[in-house]
Amino acid sequence: AKNNDCIAPKIVKKIGNLPLVNCALSFAKDLFPESYICFINSDIMVMTDLTPIIAFMKNTRLKKTFVLTAYRKEANVENVLNGNDMDKLKLDNGLIRGRHYALDIFILHSGLISAMDMPNYRVGRIGWDSWIAGKVRKMDLGFVDISNMARIVHQDHPQVHDKTGWDT
Repeated sequence: AKNNDCIAPKIVKKIGNLPLVNCALSFAKDLFPESYICFINSDIMVMTDLTPIIAFMKNTRLKKTFVLTAYRKEANVENVLNGNDMDKLKLDNGLIRGRHYALDIFILHSGLISAMDMPNYRVGRIGWDSWIAGKVRKMDLGFVDISNMARIVHQDHPQVHDKTGWDT
């Protein structure tokens, strides 16, 4: 992210050098009110255009407010990918479904962000995705799995979770 000038703005609070998920979501909500916000971890490659999926959900007869998520496919990516490599990832060859508790993408309306009242969770650390899943269910919102419609690929890497994740 740093190499591509995609670092969180200074107004997004951090613990250490990691931005807080709730602050990043609030920043996006303030910048784009009345919009659908996509929170996607930076080690995720979205291989599907999400716009038609969001449009379909907006126009559906689902009576509940909804949050979209997707399970990821695991890919061992060791080099910078070119167009042909990206095409291979669009196929299911050699990709396995990721852990059921690792949800690295959420799409929600900006109006939900304040209502969720999310505590501080650092980006890239454990727990925040499970918290969102539990909160959505507790608020009786629609929690929609779009895994069969969207190709979400996780770039395999060593785990970087530290022992202070739960304390923070």
